[in-house]
Amino acid sequence: MNELNRWMLLPLAIGLVNLSVATPALTQEKRVRALTVAGDAQVQIPTTTTGVNVGIDVQGKDVNTVQKEVARRTSAVVTLLRAQKVQNLETTDLELEPISDYSSRSQRQIVGYRATNTISFQVPNARVGSILGEVVKAGANRISSLTLFSSEEVIEAAQKKVIREAFQNAEQKVRLP
Repeated sequence: MNELNRWMLLPLAIGLVNLSVATPALTQEKRVRALTVAGDAQVQIPTTTTGVNVGIDVQGKDVNTVQKEVARRTSAVVTLLRAQKVQNLETTDLELEPISDYSSRSQRQIVGYRATNTISFQVPNARVGSILGEVVKAGANRISSLTLFSSEEVIEAAQKKVIREAFQNAEQKVRLP
């Protein structure tokens, strides 16, 4: 046998020795039997609160007049919402921008100004309709969005219920023949 063939047989011989040592350890392990069952469930959560974004949008030729008018309307809306004891009342966006006319090819001409103030708040679902009507009367002229929320108590109760129902669903699957 030449020198090259001996070196090729050496890794094979080492591998056979390792395999013979490992085999008894594998046979001594206990075989663990496991059954995995997944259960599923769905629970609908009723909403309790509505998040509202309303805006006051004013346009005019004079920047000072536009700013004063948006401030006046905003003050009236905020006063009303405080009296209604809404939750999480805050200004979320305030903008003042020029209104431009591009009809002249030589340059842009400012023809007026637009001011916008967006106010957000949360209110119980049962009161949202009446409050929106009052907010519009007070000076808001834009309703940007309505977002429905559930209270923490409702969410926690739903989590417990869905876990219980998923567990029951898994148990039923195990009992099937």
